[in-house]
Amino acid sequence: MSNLFWLRLYRHPCIFTSSFRGVSLKFLSGSYSGESIMSSKSTFRLAVRVDASSAIGTGHVFRCLALTDEMRRMGSEIVYVCAEAPGHLRDLLIDKGYRVHVIAPDLSLESDAAAMRSVLALDGPFDWLLVDHYKLNADWERAAAGIASRIAAIDDLADRHHDVDLLIDSSHDASQAGLYENLVPLDAQLALGSEYVLLRREFFETPPPERDFGAVRRILVTLGGNDPVNATGLTLEALDDPAFSSVQIDLTLGVSNPRLEAHMSKARAMANVTVHVQSPRMAELMAKADICLGAGGMTSWERCYMGLPSLILVIADNQREFAAKMEKMGCARSLGWSEKISKADLRSAILEAIRDTAWREKTSRTGQSRVDGQGVFRIIDRLQNPCVQGKTPEAMFPCP
Repeated sequence: MSNLFWLRLYRHPCIFTSSFRGVSLKFLSGSYSGESIMSSKSTFRLAVRVDASSAIGTGHVFRCLALTDEMRRMGSEIVYVCAEAPGHLRDLLIDKGYRVHVIAPDLSLESDAAAMRSVLALDGPFDWLLVDHYKLNADWERAAAGIASRIAAIDDLADRHHDVDLLIDSSHDASQAGLYENLVPLDAQLALGSEYVLLRREFFETPPPERDFGAVRRILVTLGGNDPVNATGLTLEALDDPAFSSVQIDLTLGVSNPRLEAHMSKARAMANVTVHVQSPRMAELMAKADICLGAGGMTSWERCYMGLPSLILVIADNQREFAAKMEKMGCARSLGWSEKISKADLRSAILEAIRDTAWREKTSRTGQSRVDGQGVFRIIDRLQNPCVQGKTPEAMFPCP
């Protein structure tokens, strides 16, 4: 699959194909082989502004990690800046070897940017600043200008202005570029669509299995790192039924889940449930499962890549549109808001999915056709080889 990205030329977006530099584009077990994209010139340096908490979940941090883990393998230097909050995942980042600065929570946009500038004063200069945060917008990005040579934002809402050089949105495809018509500078690159899904290395090192769509023997339940609406509790109650006694259930829980002990206690009372806390083996669990009950966040793309048929429970307002889109594309079945579905209806939906072998096979194949696992490398190529050298009209041309 070619590496496509969008460049805004004045008011007319166009698609063109770019080549990876220093990389042999050979597909080996779903990953690129060859020399490091980052092998040229001096050390590439990236600052990341991202948050996690019991309220907003952990997805933003984990999709940034998918990118930065790979960049660090290629020799880049990465520094994270996160706001203090319960469940902020600072310890996880430190355990992975990252330098992490913590700033005060709930600051104004200008104060947040100033705090970031202060803590990074001795760490710069940076080639790029990457921000993944629904509450930070163009005002923050302008206030943060100067921390790095360029700014990139990861977003999937298309609901606010950004003053960035690169906008990454895997939830909206290239045909929806108009959503950003008045939200980004005219010369901003738009990296849109599932070609830019950020998968962690464990996924492209774990080949999707050859699936048997006969009997369902294993169900994966993965409803977010924090699950603020307790969809996990609802799902366990629905699965605690003789109809599922012969099915093995893998339950994943984030270490910051506020109901962690209660869920573990419930799981222990169910003979067929195995609990995995902050599992580093998600790809393996998805490969083993026959069906999944999952949240409507970015892990939906991971399930697509692994060909895992999924039922989506929406656990946050920002997941509604994406869950509906996944169903429309044929990549999953959305059950809507978890808070609006009863235990009995959820149980019925699971049993229906188990019986519908044709739906499971079609959903699996459709999902796999959408995600090739190379999004991380496409983004790294855009960061290392930016085609817009500053925000001036004369600079808005493809890289040579």
